[in-house]
Amino acid sequence: MGWEETDKASITEAKGVNGMDRRTSLIAASVFLGAVATTVVATRAADQPQQRPVPQSEAFEHEEVIGKLTRLAQKPAPVGPAAQKALELIKPHLDHDKEVALPPLTLLPLLAEGKVTPDMKWALPLIDQVKAEQPQNTKEHEAITAALTALFNAGEDANDPEASGIARECTGDLLNDDEVGEPTVLLIGEYLRAKLGTNQ
Repeated sequence: MGWEETDKASITEAKGVNGMDRRTSLIAASVFLGAVATTVVATRAADQPQQRPVPQSEAFEHEEVIGKLTRLAQKPAPVGPAAQKALELIKPHLDHDKEVALPPLTLLPLLAEGKVTPDMKWALPLIDQVKAEQPQNTKEHEAITAALTALFNAGEDANDPEASGIARECTGDLLNDDEVGEPTVLLIGEYLRAKLGTNQ
């Protein structure tokens, strides 16, 4: 083999090695970036507050309300815009209830059986938040009631009994929250503190 052939072989070998090095580096970088992304996602998930379960009946009711208003919002004026306005007010309100006001209600079956355990203390901060947010909650309910009244009137004007009926139904659910739901949550807090002997 002459020097030219030897030199060509060396160059080819070097290119092969460099190509393998580049491929190895790319694979290593991909693995590293994947590990970093997984760590970031896991960290973010850990930073999120724990979502407590809520009573299934309440979850179902909320889904029904949102579904009905979403359907009405697809209708032409005056019903559609009125339903959309009500939906924009109700959805974030219900989402907040799902995070704060509803989880303590899951304790009711156990409390009704006279069962109180220290691990139920998780509900106390949520109940305190419900109490602290009462003024804001009242304002939101007033705004939602006004929007539902407008939806009811729009249904009457459009001769749309479905719209009027849904508006009345949602108003009834809202009144139930004011008259039964929220007081029940606060009573759960008082009962837990009395039984657990804590003011925290």
